[in-house]
Amino acid sequence: MFTALTASEAMFDLVRAVAENVGGTNMVTTVLEHPSAYDPMVLYADRLGKELRIARSNPVTGGVDVEEIIRLVDKDTCLLNVMFASNISGAIFDLEAIVAKARAIKPDLFILVDAVQHAPHGVMDLKKTPVDAITFAPYKFFGSRGSGIAWLSERMAVLPHHKLAAKPVRRAD
Repeated sequence: MFTALTASEAMFDLVRAVAENVGGTNMVTTVLEHPSAYDPMVLYADRLGKELRIARSNPVTGGVDVEEIIRLVDKDTCLLNVMFASNISGAIFDLEAIVAKARAIKPDLFILVDAVQHAPHGVMDLKKTPVDAITFAPYKFFGSRGSGIAWLSERMAVLPHHKLAAKPVRRAD
């Protein structure tokens, strides 16, 4: 688990960790992303000279079609950052299909998910959607503001991010 003052801060650090430390020439996100996920993608793509590919929304469904996202992913994509549910339209993304199809193109692709809107309302099954990090915010669960939490996969946990240097990485058993 990774903690921060907000889920936005957590996402900024996770995007930076992947963008700075994982090879690839492009990063993929969607036009519907919350600024906490979209803005770090813009910042680090620009800072590191990576192409930012942005999947368009479907004006009929209010979501982003799986194929619209997948057409932007290739062997040179270092990061796919998508949300679980849109805070703008309410559309729930087919994360299971997105992850499966993206990993069919690039099996070691890093995938980050903003689940702040979805976590209080729906199941997140990491066996069906094996992503590298998911952010959520306790205030959405009637908790207090001032904290953000991210679950990290083992390979995400070892990338350089804000953490205590002497604390060992614990493996899931």
